[in-house]
Amino acid sequence: MAAPTLNDIIQAFQAGQLAEAERLCTALLSQEPQNADALHILGGLQLQRGAASDAVSNLSQAVALAPNNPLFLGNLGMALLETGAIDAAITQLNNALAADPNHLDARYNLGNAYRAKGDQDAAIAEYTTITDIAPDYAEAWNNLALCHAESGRTQQAIEILSAVTERSPQDTQARTNLGKLLLQLGQPEDAISHFDAALALTPQDGNLHNGRTAALIDASRFNEAEAAVSAILQAAPDNYDALLNKANLCTKQGVMDQAEETFKRIIALYPDAVGALSNYADILWRQYRYGDAETIIRRALDLQPDRTESSHILAATLAAAGRFDEALSVFDVAIKQTPDFEDTIFHRAILEYGCSKFEAAVRDYRKRLAVRNDANRIGEERLADDLFGATVIVERDQGLGDEIFFLRFMAEVKNRGAKTCYIADPRLVPMLQRAGVADEIVAARENADGDIAFHVGDLPYATGLNMPPA
Repeated sequence: MAAPTLNDIIQAFQAGQLAEAERLCTALLSQEPQNADALHILGGLQLQRGAASDAVSNLSQAVALAPNNPLFLGNLGMALLETGAIDAAITQLNNALAADPNHLDARYNLGNAYRAKGDQDAAIAEYTTITDIAPDYAEAWNNLALCHAESGRTQQAIEILSAVTERSPQDTQARTNLGKLLLQLGQPEDAISHFDAALALTPQDGNLHNGRTAALIDASRFNEAEAAVSAILQAAPDNYDALLNKANLCTKQGVMDQAEETFKRIIALYPDAVGALSNYADILWRQYRYGDAETIIRRALDLQPDRTESSHILAATLAAAGRFDEALSVFDVAIKQTPDFEDTIFHRAILEYGCSKFEAAVRDYRKRLAVRNDANRIGEERLADDLFGATVIVERDQGLGDEIFFLRFMAEVKNRGAKTCYIADPRLVPMLQRAGVADEIVAARENADGDIAFHVGDLPYATGLNMPPA
């Protein structure tokens, strides 16, 4: 019987007969073991069905026969990445790009390899090169955004994904990722709108349903969330994300015994689930169970030492327990891991204020996300010593407690001769008017008119004071 030809293999592949294509490759190689194209196709088919180790073996033989073939090198790199051999994958993918700098799939997988290694900057460089060359390469845009998010640059990630969804409204992956990031930023209703748009295109996507459910919980739409969780768990009782949503829903509703029971079930089913361990520890310290919380969160960190979110929860636990110096040390470690992680920097600033480390606190507090998202209102220059004739607008930012604390610095602005206008939380307007903290107190931006604008949390920076006035 005549050996099959490459054309026979390609026809079977194009017809979707993958098992037959693989059989034909094997038959051809039994008679032509040095056929590089057959080895390459066989390795690609094996990679496609999840047999990455077999794929590496055959693709390595193909590369040995054709060492400068960028397609062979790129697919070998992808197969190595699938087996977890990240450094070897990076070597082969760089070889592919040396052979063909425009091999975008190899560059994309190189970005993925750097991302898997934790080198977000290198990954960003590769994805950015792809999007410069091929602006329609959707996967590169998505992973570029995720790299920024994983580096703590959530707002930059959101801007990228928002642009992608505007260009490609049917990009479900971009909408899914955007929904998750908006949820992290505390914008659940916006997140729900993107999950809904994605579900309209892929209504059976379980990950989307779980993401939407998480957003419903954060939006306090508990009845809808409870129905959604029940529906998913009825079909898949051990679904990790659905169980996590159930635990978080119980926590939000204050049913703490059920929340704890669900977290314990998740951890029994998925003992290495770092996210569940972290969420469980987070509710434990908020119930003043600091010892239990520390045990759980340290277990999460043993599993994944470089997870900034877990370090953040450990620091919060230690701070709540009054172990402030230890908490600051943990925050320092977390920020060293992810220098741009805004939420961790913000909470370190709060702790620094509480520990009277005002100079460090002022520096950190200016990086808070709520104000960075509204950068046109941040005064970049310190206030002059003589402000006679000027009107300084000061605007609230995040939290009543912060608002009241930082208003103590307003007197210094008035002492320098400025007329002051404060845009306050509407609930505080009557009280602040009675207290006379500013010449004018308003509740909306459109009612404020002035020469210089600052957020209230930036007054220590604006005035140059590292200690609050007496």
